[in-house]
Amino acid sequence: MCDIRKNISGQPFIWNIEKYNKNITEHHVTFEEAATVFLSDAVEIFPDEEHSYDEARFRAAGLSDKLRLLLVCHCERDEGDAIRIISAWKIKPEQLRRLREEYYL
Repeated sequence: MCDIRKNISGQPFIWNIEKYNKNITEHHVTFEEAATVFLSDAVEIFPDEEHSYDEARFRAAGLSDKLRLLLVCHCERDEGDAIRIISAWKIKPEQLRRLREEYYL
């Protein structure tokens, strides 16, 4: 497996090229666009307990630079300095509302 490292607005990101290509095919979202979700002050981060068996994983919800509401599955690398993007897809506002209810209420 081959990893790609990119700095986007000074933030280091990492992703697997095979997962990147699969994500574009299945969800029509590039990881470059997904990375822009983290650059917003309005990004919301939720634990992803269902997929955190080998490492702590998270879900970030927010608007991309293309103004699409995305959910980005990710984990931290390099002692928290880099974000490894695992997958990303468009979500609907009601899906974000359910995430908020699940973790905040």
